[in-house]
Amino acid sequence: EAEQRQAAAEKAAEAQAAAKTKAETERKAQLMELSDARRKAHADQLAKKTEAAEAQAEALRIDLEERQAAAAAAMEAALEAKKKAEKERKAQIMEASNARRKLQTKQLTKAAEAAEAQAEALQKEAEQRQAAAEKAAEAQAAAKTKAETERKAQLMELSDARRKAHADQLAKKTEAAEAQAEAL
Repeated sequence: EAEQRQAAAEKAAEAQAAAKTKAETERKAQLMELSDARRKAHADQLAKKTEAAEAQAEALRIDLEERQAAAAAAMEAALEAKKKAEKERKAQIMEASNARRKLQTKQLTKAAEAAEAQAEALQKEAEQRQAAAEKAAEAQAAAKTKAETERKAQLMELSDARRKAHADQLAKKTEAAEAQAEAL
């Protein structure tokens, strides 16, 4: 009877060990699947965020180029207007009397000064817009870096929590197995 009990106990211990091994294998397979799914979901999310950031940067670049082109065109037009005014002024000076020449010269000088002031204002506005676009790009890059840092920190926390939970689970299973073996 003692031998039969011992044989039964050994058989039960073998079955328990086999069941424990099978459960551990299944748990590892499930963890691998969960990790793969999480990695894939995270990669998709990062890809979408990166695409959105690139699209925003491209839109800012195009907007900046358009504004710069408009400012350059306005400056060119102002220079052309200044040249034309200067030409007309000289022709009128040649044709007009001294009194008229003096009056016309003053008027044309004012018009030329106004054109120069307008060109300068357009140039300043273009520079301000460019500075704002660069600042926005820097802020975007900083936000991206911060998001990546936070993501890594969260992954580390998740990994630590997973390791701790796994260690606790293994300890409980080992204690239960020892208690069962002791009972047998």
